[in-house]
Amino acid sequence: MTSSQLTLAGSLPTAFQVILLTVLAGLALATVAMYRARILDLVSTLVVLCGLAAGAVFTILPDSTSVIANALGIRRGADLLLYCGLIGGVVGFMLVYAKVRRLRSEITSLVRELALLNQEQARTRASRSDRDEQG
Repeated sequence: MTSSQLTLAGSLPTAFQVILLTVLAGLALATVAMYRARILDLVSTLVVLCGLAAGAVFTILPDSTSVIANALGIRRGADLLLYCGLIGGVVGFMLVYAKVRRLRSEITSLVRELALLNQEQARTRASRSDRDEQG
């Protein structure tokens, strides 16, 4: 495929392309909103926005995936997207799993600390009531 095959050359987008580009734009706006609400950090926001931009480019120029795939020694653009999707899914799963493990550890530490504080308060109350009964 040559670069002339990748140009839009006055062709109208399909209904699917319009829908997909609308969804990608909505996801981009949601990502920016999550960054502004401090739900996402800057690096995560930029990675997501780059992925969405790549999705938009591949939506507008679907043959570009085949050109990139051929340059990498892969026969079809769909295979390239599948490989990238699998890698992205595994990395995403690993990041979420690591976050869950970290949160679990933090919750365990907080519960232990709270239990020790409750025990200390109970001892303090018990010693006060003993002094009150003796006094």
